[in-house]
Amino acid sequence: FSTVSKALNGDPAISPATRQLVEEKAKEMNYTRNYFASSLRQKGSRTVAIIANDIDIPAYGEMIAMISSKLAAHGYTTMVSDSRYSEEYERSSIQNVISRMPEAVIIAPADPTGENMRLLEPMFDRTLVLGDVQELPTSSLLIDHYHAGRISAGHMLENGSEHNLIFGGPEGYQSSQQFLAGIRDEYAQHGLTI
Repeated sequence: FSTVSKALNGDPAISPATRQLVEEKAKEMNYTRNYFASSLRQKGSRTVAIIANDIDIPAYGEMIAMISSKLAAHGYTTMVSDSRYSEEYERSSIQNVISRMPEAVIIAPADPTGENMRLLEPMFDRTLVLGDVQELPTSSLLIDHYHAGRISAGHMLENGSEHNLIFGGPEGYQSSQQFLAGIRDEYAQHGLTI
């Protein structure tokens, strides 16, 4: 058992010939590693969880792809969950993530000040929040939605497009309001209204 375990885990003490025999037999038996059991043994899951509001947003898709590829190069797996701007889905996602013992969490919370964020309290030292969470003792990355609105509107207006359809998140969300405010201000600077 020890030799098989070492061979499957890439231990340099195992000869290449033995490793090849073990890997061939594992493939023949359709063996798959139990990462949860491995994480208990190794005291680390080598997993990073990402909880986003809407993974259909191209910016999130690009961000998740970049994070996943960079982490994979270092032997980490990325677990992605979509909370769909729902505090209920978000709570379920957080509970699911915690049960899998990730080494870190990146979250774009539905409500950065809500009770769901308290569920991550034991992991605050390993949590990155995409948003303004000044009252929580965790790292955060503030996305400037206001300037994103100005930049996108400015680009369209400078290229001659004055009749634009604007898509954003739900109206009640601060990020959506900031994005729309940026667009309004950019239109006003060009003498236009939305």
